[in-house]
Formats: sequence, C-alpha cells, structure tokens
Amino acid sequence: MESDDHKGMLYGATGIALFVVVFVLFKAKAHFAAPSTEQELVAHLHQTTPRPNVVPAPRDYADSDRDEVIEQYFLDAMRDLEAAITECIKRWPGAPAKAKSRLRTDKAGRLEALSIQGAPAAAEACLATVFQGANLPRRANAVVHLVFPGIREKPKGQGPGPNPDNVRSLPPGEIYWGEAD
Repeated sequence: MESDDHKGMLYGATGIALFVVVFVLFKAKAHFAAPSTEQELVAHLHQTTPRPNVVPAPRDYADSDRDEVIEQYFLDAMRDLEAAITECIKRWPGAPAKAKSRLRTDKAGRLEALSIQGAPAAAEACLATVFQGANLPRRANAVVHLVFPGIREKPKGQGPGPNPDNVRSLPPGEIYWGEAD
C-alpha cells in the first residue's frame, strides 16, 4: 500500500515540476523575444497592427499646438520623399512654398490623420498617401509647418507658385567680395 502512495506522490510531483518547467520556458521565451530597442518595437508594431486609413485631421492650425521636434522629423521625411511630393504639388494650383499642417500618427508612427491649410482635396490626399510610407514619430499629434520642395516665393503681387527649374532661391542680399585693392 505504501508503494502506491509513494508512486502517486511521485507522479503528482513530476506533473507539477513539468508544468512549472514548461511555464518558465514560455515566460523566458516571451521575455527574450520581446522588442528591446525602439526600432525593434516599431518593426514589431508594423507587423502586428493594421495599417490605419488616413482621414482628414481637424482644420485647426493654432501655433500653440506646434511641435518643432515633430516638425523636424516631418521635414526630414519630406526630404526623403521629395520627388513624390513634387508630383503631388502639381495637383495644387498656386501652391505656396510653406503651409501649416495638422497630423496625427498611431503607436507605430504611421500617419492616421492629415490636413494641410489651403490644399485642395486631390493634393492633400496625394500627400497623405506619400506620407503613409514615411518614418514618423510615434503617437504624434501636432501642427507642423511644411516647406515644399521646388517652390520659391515670388515677389509680392505675383503670388507663390511652382518652380519649373526646381532651383531653390535665396533671399535677396548683398554679397561680400572681400576688400577692394
């Protein structure tokens, strides 16, 4: 009789030990497989969360909501996407060189909402499509000032427009040529 009791306790202890070992292994796997850097986390979020549909953001462009850090990220992304942005600007007759924009991104840094002050719907939708592929800050919600490539501001009275030569203009000023002989 005693040997049956010992066997029952042995089987019970073995079962509990096996359960604990399996549980610890699963916890260790989850701990070591978790993203540890910002890049790994963003890549993980891109894989595990659905891509958001970009919707128009509220058309409130108050400077009190301006975030210059997010603006710099956005301008850097614009430099990488300059050719595509130039194509979108062609859908905006009389496009300004600068415009205010409101944007919102999700937890993976993908664009969720975008509105651009004074932009026609076709140009805004085109720019939203272009910016969907950009690397933006996570959970951003701010007003940013956009500087469009290939557009220079014309003198007052002519209005801004596209720059067909794609030449960046500098503000007028005097050039110092050194001391005269």
